[in-house]
Amino acid sequence: MNQFLRLCIVDFFFRLSYYISRTPLLPLFALALGAREKDIGVICAASTITGLMLKFHSGILADIIGRRIFILIGLTVGAVAPFLYTFVKGLQSLLLIRYFHGIATATYTPASQAATADVAEGRKGELFSYLSVVKIATKAVASFIGGAAIGYLVIPRERALTDYEALQGYYLIYTACGGLGILAFMIALFYLRGVDKPTSTERGSAPKKKVNITEEFEKGALEIITNKKLVITCSVDSAKGLAVGTLEAFLVIYAMKVANLNVIFATMLWVCLTGMSVFCKPIMGRLSDKYGRQQIIYIGMMLCALPLVAIAMVKSFPVLLVLSAIFGIGEAFVTGSTVAFAADLCRRERYGAAMGVFGTISEVGEAAGPMMAGFLIGWVGYSTTFGLFAIIMLAMTMLFEVKTKTTNGATAPKEVE
Repeated sequence: MNQFLRLCIVDFFFRLSYYISRTPLLPLFALALGAREKDIGVICAASTITGLMLKFHSGILADIIGRRIFILIGLTVGAVAPFLYTFVKGLQSLLLIRYFHGIATATYTPASQAATADVAEGRKGELFSYLSVVKIATKAVASFIGGAAIGYLVIPRERALTDYEALQGYYLIYTACGGLGILAFMIALFYLRGVDKPTSTERGSAPKKKVNITEEFEKGALEIITNKKLVITCSVDSAKGLAVGTLEAFLVIYAMKVANLNVIFATMLWVCLTGMSVFCKPIMGRLSDKYGRQQIIYIGMMLCALPLVAIAMVKSFPVLLVLSAIFGIGEAFVTGSTVAFAADLCRRERYGAAMGVFGTISEVGEAAGPMMAGFLIGWVGYSTTFGLFAIIMLAMTMLFEVKTKTTNGATAPKEVE
C-alpha cells in the first residue's frame, strides 16, 4: 500500500501541473490569442491526439521494459512543456506545444495505472477509484487555482477576453505549472524506485531471459486488441470522455458567454462537477468490487447523458450547478469501474497493454468531443450539440449492456489467469 500512496502523491503533483495549464486556463488563453470556438476545440484536443498515437505503444513497452522508466519519461515532458507556453505568440505555436504536452500523459498514464493494478489484487475497483479521486480532485483544485489566478493576474489587466496585453498573466501561471512538474519528477525519481514490470518480481531468482521486444510487442498488441469485451468497455469510457472533454472545453465558455456568469461562477460549475465525482468515486469503486462492474457503469452513463442535454437549455446558475453535480456523480460511477473492468479482462503481464488500449480508445472520445463540439456549436448551437453527444452515450451504453452481460453477475469479476 505504501507503493500505492507514493504513486498517488506523484500523480497529484503531475496532474496539478497538467490541469492548471488546461482548464480553464487553456481555452481562455486561446481566446486571448484570438481563437474562435472551433479553434479552441482543436487546441484543447491536441494533447489528446498525441495520446491516441502513443498510449497503446507506451503501455505495451511498459510491460516489456518496466513501469518506472515510462513514468519518468512522462514526468520529464510534464515538467518541460509548461515553460514552452511562455514563448507562445500565436495559435500555431500553441497547437504545437499542446501536441508535445500530450506526450506527458501518453507515457505516464498507462505505466502508472499498470503499477496500480500490480498492487491492487482483488481491490482493483477500490484502488483505481482512489487513483481516479486523486485525478479528479486535482482537476477541482487546479480549476479553482487556475480560475483564481486568471481572475487575479489576467482579468483586471484586460478590456476583453482577446486583449493581447493579458498574455503576460498567462505566462506567469504557466511558469508556476512548470515548477509543479519539476516537483513531481523529483518525488518520483527518489521515491518510486520499487516500481517495475511485474515479471521482474515474479521470476524471483530464476535466470533472466533475453526478451525480444518486437516479438513481445506484437504478442501483447494482438492479445489485447482481439479481446472484444475489453474493446467495448474502452469504447463506453470513450463515449463518456466525449461528454467530459466537451464540458471541460466549453462549460466555462458557455457559462460566461451564454449564461452571462462571471469567471468565478463559471469556474465553480466545473469545480462542483469534479468535486461530486471525488466524493462518490471511492464508494462506487468498493461497490463494483463487491457486486460487479456492469450495472454501476450502466447507471453512471445515464447520469451523465441526461444532465448533458439539460445543461445547454438553462442559464440559471443554481440549476447549472445542480446539473453539473449530477454529471459529476455519473462520471464517478463510470470511471473507476471501466478501468477496473478492463484490468479484470486481461492477464497480469498485460496490464500495461490493457491500460494503453484503454487510454487510447478512451482518448478518442476526449479528443473528438472538443473538436466536434467546436464545429457543431458554431453550426447548430449548444443544445443540439450536447443532445447529439448524449444520444451517442446512450447508444454505447446499450451496446455495452448487451455484449458484456454474461461476464459477471452479482459478484465482482475475477482476474483472468
